[in-house]
Amino acid sequence: MNIHECEIFSQKQIAAEIFELILKYDGEDPAPGQFVSIVPKDKNIILPRPISVCCFNKGYLKLVYKRLGTGTASIANLKPKEKINIIAPLGTGFRLTDHKNISIVGGGLGVPPLLELAKRLREKNTNANIKIYLGFRDESQVILVDEFKKYGEVIVTLDPSNPLEALASSINSNLNNDISKGTQKPDIIHTCGPYILMKRIAQYAKEENILCFTSLEQRMACTVGACLACVVKVPVSSSVNTLSANYDTNAPAFEYRRVCTATGPVFNANEVIWE
Repeated sequence: MNIHECEIFSQKQIAAEIFELILKYDGEDPAPGQFVSIVPKDKNIILPRPISVCCFNKGYLKLVYKRLGTGTASIANLKPKEKINIIAPLGTGFRLTDHKNISIVGGGLGVPPLLELAKRLREKNTNANIKIYLGFRDESQVILVDEFKKYGEVIVTLDPSNPLEALASSINSNLNNDISKGTQKPDIIHTCGPYILMKRIAQYAKEENILCFTSLEQRMACTVGACLACVVKVPVSSSVNTLSANYDTNAPAFEYRRVCTATGPVFNANEVIWE
């Protein structure tokens, strides 16, 4: 495990209960989609808190998270110049391929880990057609839209009624509508967000024979692969991160793969058994 002591450079609230934490960091460069695990300073909080890397600039990590419970509340109370320990970088991130027509689909707190991906894809191919679909419950939850606009065309979906099924349907409809209007069908889709959203996008990608990678947001306990709390079902013969759009997930045999370690959190969406 790579444990780093990091000084807090800044922290601010950017939306309702959502915070941006920037750390001074001198460890290994994280790939888009990788995450860090924050070791609590409060000894009464036992488990570390996993947070996806939102952005990385040499020497600084930007993390965006929501204050939901005791652990994230303790992180939200941290002040500049304080020091914390993190384990980083963790997991396997997104592949930076050479595809020209790219769709990025994020929902809620699944949006932050896609920002570094959008930046790296734009750096890799300045001529790529990058379309970014972002979904939020309502205006109070909207984050990072202006940052995403630096790297591609952004389409924002809001659903104040907040059923995740409806939000997933709205985003999927936007994707379909764009294609029906003559927009180039994506060669690859990258997605992160609520389970139902990722499942819908994975189904769409399979139907359209589009390569799709998804960053799974399973609940984690240890964050380092020891506890097996964050597993996902994949077919036994699956290689999990292959560049294939048409893997047959109907095979009855399956096994569990850990989301927090080398096989995740980013998976080929067509090699996940969605339930």
